[in-house]
Amino acid sequence: MGYFTSEKLNKAVTRILCPGKVYAYLVEGQQSAALIDTGFGVGSLKEYVESLTTLPYVVLLTHGHLDHAGGAGEFEQVYMNEKDLQLAGEHTTLEKRAPYFYHGDTGNSGINVKDFVPPLALGKYLPLRDGQRFDLGGVTVTMLALPGHTKGSMCALVNELRTVLLGDACNSFGFLQLPESSSLQEYHDSLVAFRKYVDLFDEVWYSHPHNFGDKSILEQTIDLCEELLSGKREGIPMEQKEGQRTEIRMAKSTDAHDRPLDGSFSNFLYKSEFRC
Repeated sequence: MGYFTSEKLNKAVTRILCPGKVYAYLVEGQQSAALIDTGFGVGSLKEYVESLTTLPYVVLLTHGHLDHAGGAGEFEQVYMNEKDLQLAGEHTTLEKRAPYFYHGDTGNSGINVKDFVPPLALGKYLPLRDGQRFDLGGVTVTMLALPGHTKGSMCALVNELRTVLLGDACNSFGFLQLPESSSLQEYHDSLVAFRKYVDLFDEVWYSHPHNFGDKSILEQTIDLCEELLSGKREGIPMEQKEGQRTEIRMAKSTDAHDRPLDGSFSNFLYKSEFRC
């Protein structure tokens, strides 16, 4: 079964589409390489990567969710922000990953238990710090913290290419409604702090095919947060449960393709204080 497909974005970067509609990125320098994210851990991403490059490589995880850290168990050197360690432990179990394919709307019928790689033991993860640089030889990857989606969410700046992988941290349909997500105010503050890097990149990549936009998404998302926090925008109630103090809201109305009706890039689900 062919689990992976890939495309060359430029001479240094290959984007790999993994089962479950999630991207991993292989960045190659002259001496070494970095694999950014590992998908759900369906099929051997390790074998596929090693069919693309003969360079030694490290694995850098943007965060601990099952669709990004799920394949980490195959690899030797895996770096992740320690704030997501517990999350990765919960998300990379077979019990957590398998139902996504058996019952989820992923278009991956035929996948079964034997197709999943085992999770990585928590003690095997190497710490990934904000600002940590990986010199690959003529190409440098700098990992930058942008918490919100998860507490340990990181972005990958490829310095020489002036490109950043925002991943799930800031995109066209963000998830801030999860138990592990930050509050709207905390997310806003993270985005504002990330502004200091905006002059270092021109191009933006994402982790899922449905996400789109360019570097303007950062300012659009800051503006959207401020509209919601100030009360200028109400958001659209999506889910509320009796007895809970919060509800789930969507920042903007969308079309059938989950794109904002106002033609902008930024949108997200978020937790809001329950309103009677």
